[in-house]
Amino acid sequence: MRLTSRLLTAGVVTAMLFALTTNANASRRSSLHGDILLEDVTDSFFMPQLLLKYRNLMRIHMGASASQGDGLLIFGNDAMAFGVVAHRGDNVSPAGSAMLSAEGLPGALLNGAVGFPGVSTAISATPSTIVDLLMAMKMGDDAGLGFRLGIANAGTSVSPDGGDTTGVSQTSLNIGAGYSMLGEALRMDLSLNLNIGLGSDSQAGTDFETTANDIRIGLNGRFYLPMEDQVELGIIGGINLGFGGVTTPIGGGNEVSSSEFGLSLVAGAGPVYKLAKARLAAYGFLGFQTGSSDPNTDTDNDSTSTLSITIPGVHMAMEVDVTDWFRFRGGLEYAWQIASQSDEPGNSVGQNGGSFGWSGGFGLVFDKFTMDFALQNSFFTTGPNFIGGGSGFAASAAAAYSF
Repeated sequence: MRLTSRLLTAGVVTAMLFALTTNANASRRSSLHGDILLEDVTDSFFMPQLLLKYRNLMRIHMGASASQGDGLLIFGNDAMAFGVVAHRGDNVSPAGSAMLSAEGLPGALLNGAVGFPGVSTAISATPSTIVDLLMAMKMGDDAGLGFRLGIANAGTSVSPDGGDTTGVSQTSLNIGAGYSMLGEALRMDLSLNLNIGLGSDSQAGTDFETTANDIRIGLNGRFYLPMEDQVELGIIGGINLGFGGVTTPIGGGNEVSSSEFGLSLVAGAGPVYKLAKARLAAYGFLGFQTGSSDPNTDTDNDSTSTLSITIPGVHMAMEVDVTDWFRFRGGLEYAWQIASQSDEPGNSVGQNGGSFGWSGGFGLVFDKFTMDFALQNSFFTTGPNFIGGGSGFAASAAAAYSF
């Protein structure tokens, strides 16, 4: 029932875990190792106002398995655009792990809320998307406003003749809004995400009903300041808040309630180069995460708190047009983290260390049709299976057509 590590992604062990799973993300962004400053169509999941920039496009993302991926259709005109998202999996976060970087901290910047671990741990149902809609509208000559609504639900119920209905249910609600300004002196993208997860599990023949809730709020921003020809200073920053709890009956009319709280802050800056045949970005970042977990709110001296500081972190990524139709992509990230955990009796454990991860891939461009591939890391170092190596080819792939 202790969920703090999931709430905060704190500590070096968790950071290394993300380093192993980054290639499950959206293909182009994953190839760039979750880079935030190099803009991508998947930004519209978190900043729906950007639909105006990517309008009249269909994109199909083929994830690492048949249960992962999504489809995105954007249509509209200069004044207004709409987006429809179809998921081949659950919808308990704005776009799965599409924006998570290898080390987890800076990539969470644009996620707002990342899943509902409290609900998912206590409730066995996994929500499936009911609806996921986006809308954007132009505001004046150089600004845009956007909104997103995502709803998901799953569950089972049993209603015996003459008996009480029992079952399990989990629901998620994703609400997003964003604002962008395209000025000569400043470009900025802002996003606000509110994600709510609710769940219940009632047992047959008893009055027992376990309930869970998990709420995530994220306010994030991305800014570009012109420095010189083809060079901008990119600035990122965000604050993310999460809290929730689980109430479990224990008999005799009694129940146990647990609570969780998490807060994270991140900020970074670095140059972005938009050259004739390449796009490059590098930024340093600092991060702070704290949280607490109380397994029984009616009992004293049983809570645990965590703290994680990233100081410093560095991210680099590049996309190079090797030919008119072939683009190579690569990215890496290093983060030094200081983490600690303590309980109310006064016991504490601390650790510090660095984590490192890299990703690579490529894109194919044929007029209005593009394909993006995020490759398995071992493909670069040991080769694919068909020449005796130890890995497959792509971790994920995506195809898009502009019309």
